[in-house]
Amino acid sequence: MSSTPFFSALTVLVLLLSLLYPTTQLHLEDQEQDSPVSRFQQYLRIKTAHPNPDYASAVSFLSSQAQSIGLKTLTLEFAPGKPLLLLTWPGSNPSLPSILLNSHLDSVPAEPSKWLHPPFSATRSSDGKIYARGSQDDKCIGMQYLEAIRNLPDFIPLRTIHISYVPDEEIGGLDGIAKFANSKEFKDLNVGFMLDEGQASTTDEFRVFYADRSPWGLIIKAFGMPGHGSKMFDNSAMENLMKSVEVMTRFRENQFDVVKAGLAAPSEVISVNPVYVKAGTPSPSGFVMNMQPSEAEAGFDVRLPPTTDPDLLKKRIADEWAPAIRNMTYQITEKGPIRDYMGRPLMTPTNDSNPWWSVFNQAIKMGGGQLAKPEILPSTTDARYMRQKGIPTLGFSPMTNTPILLHEHNEFLKDTVYLKGIKLGGHMLFRLLVSQAAADFQSAIYFGCRYALVEYVKQSFNGRFMRKRAMKRLGVVFNIIAGVTSHDAVLELRDSGATANGLLITKGEARERGVINTKATSILPSMVKTEEDKIKPEASKSMLSSSSCKKNKYKGVRMRSWGSWVSEIRAPNQKTRIWLGSYSTPEAAARAYDAALLCLKGSSANLNFPISPSSHLPDTVMSPKSIQRVAAAAANSCYYENATPTTTTPISNPTTPSSSSLSDHHIDDVPLIHITSGAEEPTLVIDPWMDFGDQMLNACAFFDPPTMTIEDFYEEGDISLWSFC
Repeated sequence: MSSTPFFSALTVLVLLLSLLYPTTQLHLEDQEQDSPVSRFQQYLRIKTAHPNPDYASAVSFLSSQAQSIGLKTLTLEFAPGKPLLLLTWPGSNPSLPSILLNSHLDSVPAEPSKWLHPPFSATRSSDGKIYARGSQDDKCIGMQYLEAIRNLPDFIPLRTIHISYVPDEEIGGLDGIAKFANSKEFKDLNVGFMLDEGQASTTDEFRVFYADRSPWGLIIKAFGMPGHGSKMFDNSAMENLMKSVEVMTRFRENQFDVVKAGLAAPSEVISVNPVYVKAGTPSPSGFVMNMQPSEAEAGFDVRLPPTTDPDLLKKRIADEWAPAIRNMTYQITEKGPIRDYMGRPLMTPTNDSNPWWSVFNQAIKMGGGQLAKPEILPSTTDARYMRQKGIPTLGFSPMTNTPILLHEHNEFLKDTVYLKGIKLGGHMLFRLLVSQAAADFQSAIYFGCRYALVEYVKQSFNGRFMRKRAMKRLGVVFNIIAGVTSHDAVLELRDSGATANGLLITKGEARERGVINTKATSILPSMVKTEEDKIKPEASKSMLSSSSCKKNKYKGVRMRSWGSWVSEIRAPNQKTRIWLGSYSTPEAAARAYDAALLCLKGSSANLNFPISPSSHLPDTVMSPKSIQRVAAAAANSCYYENATPTTTTPISNPTTPSSSSLSDHHIDDVPLIHITSGAEEPTLVIDPWMDFGDQMLNACAFFDPPTMTIEDFYEEGDISLWSFC
């Protein structure tokens, strides 16, 4: 039998395959050009490095990507040539607080000669490493947000999500997110929670950041008489500057020793790093070598953890680092906020008191990830401007098993790590967007307290009868809220100084929100009390009665029915009381009371605890705010004394003149910074419930920092509003 037909058929098949191969290869190349990794590379190739970032091209590219997946786009410009891109994915319930995902457009400069590949080529190596400036910091998360949404094309979120791409983060953000956060456009977003950039993790665990260190620019100048280069005399400019540098170096070493001993992370101590020195008499060939200059100057980058007392650090600078007695001056540039609108450290709770944290943590687990212990970010991000407004904000970049290469040569991100982050981002977004519990909780607290406080203020000026009537009415309102959440949350709002300033809300709006003339079950249908829940109050009463003896253990301290401890003190010869705070332990509340009593009565005070020989007694009359700060510091020291293990940074007390006193701006004998062990998180004096409650009130950004508290309306003998709750 002849084999010719077989070979003829084989030849035809080979010819057909050869014709089809170029088409198949072209199709695969087209797919490669439209993959998540290729889109990431396109974004990286846009040169947005300072000093001349190409913002326009970046915004154009991101807008086209957003429109391709159905997102709304809006370009804002708060400074010429510095656009801010805002993307919106509308939710089915726009009345709920929204989520903001933030990243920055700009990057730091790169030195091409010191890179393996050109820094803006986004070269992908054979092992999957994508080399480019901004691959980690932080163009990756900006694209991962979009890719995660792209993978959910048929999903309609419950709440609205916004994605912001801001300019100038690398140079402080003053023309970017700082102006955006104070704009009407931002207020209209009704942001309740924000995610910002974090850092890569070298392990399998994802890192998450609840605070940043605040940057200060410190410039120290020394002055002295000029002289011949061979002459030895005191108080020359260079000598004075060198003395200061030596003192600052010792402080830096002490801080670094704490880190090397494992007692604190690098981000939990104050860092002081010299960045330039300027001195000498210039000459055509350089500097005059036989002449001592009359001026010398040095600059330092100072980073403060949120637990640092900035006033004490300023005092150290004035007394030790740049004392006027050595003909020295200094200039501090605070680059951004260091306290929120209530004067508290810029920290987001990372425990169950923050519902957003619980949802975020579960979202990471759903995606197969594991979070490491929450950290303070060593550097500084745009998150501080959100935390300043009381908005819960976390720093998070989904990069594991990756070296940290921010601002370094040969910055890269592996393609597999990038794709894993997209998958995790999808789980995270889904969890955050469908979570109803946090939204209802926030809505009830926010609208209930707004209405209640305004009604109280309106009627409190109309006589004692109307005041009592208002308090009874408010008692009902807050009972509604307390029926679906914690009394602690509501009362901590009151204790923290929640005000009526800007809290206007109509009765109609209150009824629409289900705050008045309604039952608790209509506010939160998913949280209706069961028969089992109705039995719990009785059990609580029996437990409280058995522990009632604890209420009178310390002077000036009382225990609330749900277990927290509060302290207040009567101002001398006045009808008013000074609120000292609410604490989780009676000892902390008692420490606060003792400190306040010392401020008012001095050494004649009858204290709960023996006075320390090193305690500083004020020489002058103090304001209520100063007394509150001293009390808070004393209570805070109680928390740290009870921590295991506990340490504070070594600090030498500067010599204080005999005429010194405890003023509104300085507290003696209080450590600059509190450091906890690696197993503990920094503890705030303020209870987490109060902290989160204030954040909830501020979520819609309707009001300015408070100027008047509910306590201001009480008179001696008045019936307290809170007795009706």
